Amino acid sequence: MTIDSAGERLNSAAADRAEFRLALDIGTEYVKALVVVCGERPEVLGVGRVRQRHGHMEGGAIADIGGVVDACRAAIEEACVMAGVRPKGCVTGLAGEFVVGAVVVE
Repeated sequence: MTIDSAGERLNSAAADRAEFRLALDIGTEYVKALVVVCGERPEVLGVGRVRQRHGHMEGGAIADIGGVVDACRAAIEEACVMAGVRPKGCVTGLAGEFVVGAVVVE
């Protein structure tokens, strides 16, 4: 199921042509996820937000990778359920004092 800006379901042909993306922000306090349908006017279809547990992140660095992964999965699931789709691509943001950035384009 996919919803358009008027709140109506897109037909299956339109949904098949649509390009969906997941935006994931891994923060010290919260992990946030958005499901977006790309196009001339990108639109947010689903939102997920999960609070990091104490000890997952410390001083801007990942302290418990398993805990952070669990929080990411929960936020992604929340956003995908709301949107009714599972995007195949993801844009991820992770900032911190010890993070070195890289761009990967497929």
